[in-house]
Amino acid sequence: MTHKVLLTPKAAEDAEAIYRWIAGDAPDTAVDWYHGLLDAFESLDALPNRCPLAREARALRRDVRQLLYGNYRILFIIEGKVVRILRVRHGARRDLRRRDLEEGKPPKRPSE
Repeated sequence: MTHKVLLTPKAAEDAEAIYRWIAGDAPDTAVDWYHGLLDAFESLDALPNRCPLAREARALRRDVRQLLYGNYRILFIIEGKVVRILRVRHGARRDLRRRDLEEGKPPKRPSE
């Protein structure tokens, strides 16, 4: 069974922010980390149920699952044949809260 893997805007922002933080000290390491993250995302297309429920799933009242990637947790939900990646967070950060999953207003476009 193959799933389609989609990133929410917040997950994409998380990945970019982590990449920039790592690149501040080690640009080559950041590139390798990012490519590995993309591979981890892609791995969710097959058997995403292999990943356990995240520790905050009960509090969120959603079947949020996690895939560990180094020190980071890839948090996602499965909706039929779609895997929706919600966030990418360092494992030492506090648990997600409902507001951490809400999509904010779209970013403003720069004026031309």
